[in-house]
Amino acid sequence: MKSIKKRLANSIALAMTVLWILCSAIVWILPGFSLLVTNWWTHGMDLSAMRSRNLTFGTFVWGGIAAIASAWDTGWILGWNWEIVEKK
Repeated sequence: MKSIKKRLANSIALAMTVLWILCSAIVWILPGFSLLVTNWWTHGMDLSAMRSRNLTFGTFVWGGIAAIASAWDTGWILGWNWEIVEKK
């Protein structure tokens, strides 16, 4: 049986994969809306310099790899902590 660490890591990485693909599609199809949402998330910062998008296949792949690896690491650390707390 897989440890909690691996199950959480795999689950969170899978969720990030789905979210990364959806987010990238929205940025590609609706760049203006994406910029508006980013503006909301950054508390209204002036992001006018970001008007042009630079979403290429390479940035999609490398950004996805970085995001998914970070998500997997986060899940593993969360699972590790969970196992420690569960034993006590």
